[in-house]
Amino acid sequence: MRIADLRATDTALIEQIAALLVAAFAEHWPDAWPTLEEARAEVHESFAAERISRVAMDDDGAVMGWIGGISGYGGLVWELHPLAVQPHLHGRGVGRAHA
Repeated sequence: MRIADLRATDTALIEQIAALLVAAFAEHWPDAWPTLEEARAEVHESFAAERISRVAMDDDGAVMGWIGGISGYGGLVWELHPLAVQPHLHGRGVGRAHA
């Protein structure tokens, strides 16, 4: 697994992440990102100032997970929003991994 910064120009990854958000939240929080359009908008919001966006990929470049972070309290804390892992990869350490 490799973890990298997600950039606004990574259009193929953004599409994979949008699909991930819809799938990952469908069962327990279906109103979070019910459509690809809403999920895409969430990903694009992660490129704003004071935010981070990281993507976990397998050796073939397929998205395993994604995390957005929002800086708070003058950069002293980070809100993780959202954190999503491919449903078939739950329990395999993707969400705990770090670069």
